[in-house]
This record gives sequence, structure tokens and C-alpha cells, in this order.
Amino acid sequence: MAFQKLSFFKFKPTKNINLINYSNELLNWESDGEKFVINECSYDWMDGYYVFEHTKNETRYNFLEAKVEIIPVKTTSVAKFSISLKDKLIDVWGNKNIVLKLLTTLSIILHNEVIIDNISTDIEDAIYNSFLEKDVSITKVKIEDVIIDDGIIANCSVDLSAYDNYKVILKKYLKNIKQLSFSAFDSDSENKVAFTIFSSGSVVIYKNKEDIEESVLEIIKKICFPKGSEK
Repeated sequence: MAFQKLSFFKFKPTKNINLINYSNELLNWESDGEKFVINECSYDWMDGYYVFEHTKNETRYNFLEAKVEIIPVKTTSVAKFSISLKDKLIDVWGNKNIVLKLLTTLSIILHNEVIIDNISTDIEDAIYNSFLEKDVSITKVKIEDVIIDDGIIANCSVDLSAYDNYKVILKKYLKNIKQLSFSAFDSDSENKVAFTIFSSGSVVIYKNKEDIEESVLEIIKKICFPKGSEK
């Protein structure tokens, strides 16, 4: 199953901007193997890819010389991103290293006219946000440091799919929850998307962004974005 890390950042322009004006600068940017690809763009919305080519060492066996070699190999990493001026939000799909490179390059191209701040998803907020969404369910919870008897501390994972009212369990062990697994869907129950939120604030989605319906992605954002409507 494919999985991708999803990160949210506040995207606050210091003056009025039009993303269409910046799209050409992004498309023309190409430095040290960096490149932007724009899928869609309007004055307040942008969706695209950040491509970064780099070299990494790979261990290979040379059969002709019967020895192990370390070979430098060029590889390409890709981060998907969307910018919404309306929500003052940018979401980025990719590992930590490429996300940092994307944000740094983006700030340079935008002439530092935008403040980009990290948003760490709060697991307690996510729980209560999910209670407000009818098209999402919490399927599994990981609980740690629960005292069960005579000072015995236990860690466990609970499958919540068998519980009609799992909210009682979540509220009881709210401070001990370290990981939550969700299932979000739209009117077509076939369009389900599984994702996990960790107490560290990380979010992992088990589906490619291109395969997720926009309505389902909006539900995920409402749950992950702290306090939902915060700007």
C-alpha cells in the first residue's frame, strides 16, 4: 500500500499577491536540479510538483570483478503541494528533507513576500474535529502508559471498528493516545482513504494524492488543521 507523509503550513502573504503572477517564475526556475511543475493555477489557488534531482550512493555487486562497489547514482525526489490563499494554507506531500528544500526554494522565488509557518496537527484537536464530520470514522487507536493494576503500566492497540460508541473510549484515554487511524470517505463509500495521525503531529496518508477525491481531502484537512477554521 502506498503511503505519503502530509504536512501543513500557514501561508501568509505580507501583501496582496496573485498566484498566477508567480506561476511563471516557478516554471522558469531551474537551479541545481530543482524544477517546478504546475498542474493548476488561479489567482488564489495553485497545485503542482517540486522536483529535486540529487545523487546518492548505492551498494552494488560487480560480477565481473567479484567485488562490492559503492556507486553514485542520480535519483529524483518529488514533493506534491497545493497553495490556497483563501485558507492561507499550503499542504505538502513528501519526506522531511524535500519538504524543507521546497519551502526554502519557494520563499526565495516569492522574494520572501510570504510568511510560511509550520502547523503541527494536535491529536486531541483531531479527535474532536473528527466528531464533527459524518463521513469519517476512527478505526484504531494506540494507547500508551495506562496503569491497569498495582502500578503495572500497559501499552495497547484497540480496534474500534467493533465499538458502536468508541467516543467513550477515546475520551477516557484522551491523554494516553499516541496514534489514531482514520477512514474518510465521500458519498461514494468506495472512495475511502485511510490515514494515521501521530502524537508527534505527523500525518501519513495511505493513498496517492491523485487518487483522492477533493471532497475527501477537504475532510482530512478539517481534521488535521488545528481547530479547523484557524487562520
